[in-house]
Amino acid sequence: MNIGFDLDQTLLNFNKCKIESLIQVFIDHKIFSSREDERLEKFLNTYEQVSKYHWEKRGEKPALEVIQFSISDALKNYGVSFDEYLISQRYWELFCCSSYLEPGAIEILDALSKKHQLFCMTNGYSESQRSRLRAANLEHYFEEVFISEELGIAKPNPKALEVCLEKLELNKEETIYIGDSLKNDYLAANGAGIHFYFYNPTNIETTTNKGLTQFSHLKDLLDIL
Repeated sequence: MNIGFDLDQTLLNFNKCKIESLIQVFIDHKIFSSREDERLEKFLNTYEQVSKYHWEKRGEKPALEVIQFSISDALKNYGVSFDEYLISQRYWELFCCSSYLEPGAIEILDALSKKHQLFCMTNGYSESQRSRLRAANLEHYFEEVFISEELGIAKPNPKALEVCLEKLELNKEETIYIGDSLKNDYLAANGAGIHFYFYNPTNIETTTNKGLTQFSHLKDLLDIL
């Protein structure tokens, strides 16, 4: 069996990587005094909203530019002076080194890599995804890592996974793709004609995931495969 993995929120905890990097850079630059600063939680909630907007509208903008817009918008009502480029650059550096794992990630990769061929296909920027894989010491588990920026194709476009199958000469009937996103991972896998296993740690229920093979902890895969 060939098994493909998504990266963010499947093997790496993207949200924790992002939040911890933000907290560190803003405390280091004395915009917030500490983790207990009552303004920090409000800022993080605001940042989440404006960041989502700017990433959805990013087009061909480089990551650092999108981050600058997001940070500037999120901080505009706080009455603080800051160098948005310097802060954005430092945040990106910290994020690119972040390696917070989903529970059970190492254990499941250790076990599956002994029996199956594994690959990783992730949306994102090459700089951040490759450096975070190295920081988490995950690269060696995969036959190959595919990144949307390098391919010029992103999920949910099925071609993103079709390229993986072609490059590795895999039979789609003998391939499973594992991810946390019904919007991106499921649609890409379904369109490429490969089996999809839904990593659903929060146990969400929608009409889309009914009937799908799903699990709430990565270690559960050992009982499914």
